[in-house]
Amino acid sequence: MPFNVNPTHGGGVLILVNNKINCFKISEFDLDIDHVGKKIDSKGICFNLVSLYVPLNTLKKDLIKSYCELGEDLIILGDLNAKT
Repeated sequence: MPFNVNPTHGGGVLILVNNKINCFKISEFDLDIDHVGKKIDSKGICFNLVSLYVPLNTLKKDLIKSYCELGEDLIILGDLNAKT
């Protein structure tokens, strides 16, 4: 389910989880980017999954740090428009 859709730029993000898997919405973040977070807890496996879209040249370290506060069991994916 999309958490935040930006109607002026299109896009949005999505995480699909099979309804046989326990998951909970992570709603601790109020950011100006398209993002969605789910806590997955199924059969002894527990982790946080975050999908986000960051427009070109707007990725900030503080953004990634805020997600890292969720704990070690974190997977961040999406279109970060990051350069190495």
